[in-house]
Amino acid sequence: MNYSKEHLLESASGFAMPFEPVGEQPEVSLGYGEQKHPFTGAQFYHDGVDFVCLRLPLFAMASGTVTGTGNDAVHDNYVIIRYGKYDVKYGHLSLSRVRYGQRVVAGEQVAMSGDFLHLGVSMEGKSIDPMEFLQMVYVNMETLRALGVQTVSDAAFLSREMPVINGYEKDQAVILDMMSRYLPQYFQALLAGSYVPSERMQQGIRNIFAQSADSHYFYEEMPTIANPLGMTQRAAPLVSKVQGMLVSDFLAYMASQHQIYVPTWSEEQKKKLDSQLASDGVLVDPLKDFDCQIECYDIERKASVYGDNVGERWWTKAWFNGREKGEKSIEITRQLSVAFIHGEITLDDWLSRFYPEQMKVYRDCINETRRMLVGV
Repeated sequence: MNYSKEHLLESASGFAMPFEPVGEQPEVSLGYGEQKHPFTGAQFYHDGVDFVCLRLPLFAMASGTVTGTGNDAVHDNYVIIRYGKYDVKYGHLSLSRVRYGQRVVAGEQVAMSGDFLHLGVSMEGKSIDPMEFLQMVYVNMETLRALGVQTVSDAAFLSREMPVINGYEKDQAVILDMMSRYLPQYFQALLAGSYVPSERMQQGIRNIFAQSADSHYFYEEMPTIANPLGMTQRAAPLVSKVQGMLVSDFLAYMASQHQIYVPTWSEEQKKKLDSQLASDGVLVDPLKDFDCQIECYDIERKASVYGDNVGERWWTKAWFNGREKGEKSIEITRQLSVAFIHGEITLDDWLSRFYPEQMKVYRDCINETRRMLVGV
């Protein structure tokens, strides 16, 4: 590809490579163009490049806008970012950190790779070799560096260089795995008001920002669009405390809504969290008004799945004992939706997977009914 003026990539926030450290690239496992399939041996055209990178953070390469997020049969979880005239697809992700329509800056973390990364690049709809695009980005970085210009934005610099310690470092990989599946549900619950952080947590956040203002963490340098509070590395304590509280609230959501805990935790740690949730009024009986009639040996229960208008996101909802409102909807994958519709998963297995606490109440009720009826 011979670059001319129309191919140039402009970026107000500078440039960055998609991997870290800058300048080093993971090994290529499958190149661009005509390739031999690594499993079937068949010849096929590969419209991108695959890199060997297990659970590595991935970064925006320039100023851009997220124009696509989702899941498909070819690239699994993916994110598409438009940089000028270029659309870059990050595929086979374990975690996405951006949403559709979000603007990003060079060096900002946008995702985390899964077992490997598929990188596809197109210009005005025409596929090009990603390695040539990466070479152009790298040349732009080196040119700016030679001129003494910072190559990534203030916000990206802060997020990547600021020493942030949130107290969950040893469980970071496990928590990121939990977030890759449940973070959309967490935000959906917050927006819908079906999950509300404890007043203690909310007051803690307010106190931290008040104390930070007193310590003059804000506006130490000229604010920019990328760094509107004008923070420097001196604000690391603020970032650490806020990040720790947000992670704690996510774990509180997982425990109270899904009965899922960090696997490395001891029973004592789990009980401590449950005790804290109970005192905060967050942990409640999901079926406190569940009416079990002794005359009924079985209890009505049903579930359904539904998707958005374009079929990219899917949810499941359940009803127990004729309750009109039903339980909270839970986001699921398209593959699970298809399996449920085709009857590949039984109703009780489905409900046990997504509504475990409700099914526990249901089974306890059935067992008590059986005991009272037949003495077993």
